Amino acid sequence: MTTYQQYQAAKEAARKAELAKIPPNWYEYQHQRDATHKVGSFVETRYHPYQYLDNPPHDVTLEMLMAAQTHMGHHTSLWNPANSRYIYGVRAGIHIISLETTAEHLRRAARVVEEVAYYGGLILFVGTRKGMRPAVVRAAELAKGCHLFQKWTPGAITNRDVILANRQLQVVDERDRPLQGFDEHIRDCRPIIPDLVVCFNPKENYTLLHECGLENIPTIGVIDTDADPTWVTYQIPANDDR
Repeated sequence: MTTYQQYQAAKEAARKAELAKIPPNWYEYQHQRDATHKVGSFVETRYHPYQYLDNPPHDVTLEMLMAAQTHMGHHTSLWNPANSRYIYGVRAGIHIISLETTAEHLRRAARVVEEVAYYGGLILFVGTRKGMRPAVVRAAELAKGCHLFQKWTPGAITNRDVILANRQLQVVDERDRPLQGFDEHIRDCRPIIPDLVVCFNPKENYTLLHECGLENIPTIGVIDTDADPTWVTYQIPANDDR
């Protein structure tokens, strides 16, 4: 018998031995399945991040925040000491944000947005990181506000008369349809500024937040453990990378 034939015979023997183990392994699997199929919890609904864009919940729960990994902060070496009151603890070198604190601040911020939108105030939603565009646009649609997902133009608030001098101004209704009869008033009007700014990533938009502070515009921001909470008026301690 040649070497090749010996190799083929050994390979066939190994295959037969492997096939012979299938029935015992299958019976063992069935036994384990019957013994453990009632152990554990039954998951009725699964977490899908984008389902909240179509059907936003009326109230936030700790389970929702946990599923969205809102509690995951940054490495302990990158933290801002001003966020110590929002931090629950440390695990594997990562700061853990208190979900109870996040839920409390999130409800307060939602109340502020609701009141400003109710009285017809202009709300600007800002999120300039990759992947934030759907959430920013959807939030602006629900609040009848504006959105920004590109880089902020410095001076668009504090120096708006010069920066926005060549931009067209319009008077629109609640559906953003131009209204007639306001041409004379538009010539005498200055570029408008938002009544409230909601920023999803404050670290990349410090210039915008600084201009809002100079013009006394209230701001809401998602503050991670490495951000400065004093940059915004209403803080939401949470992970800003998800």
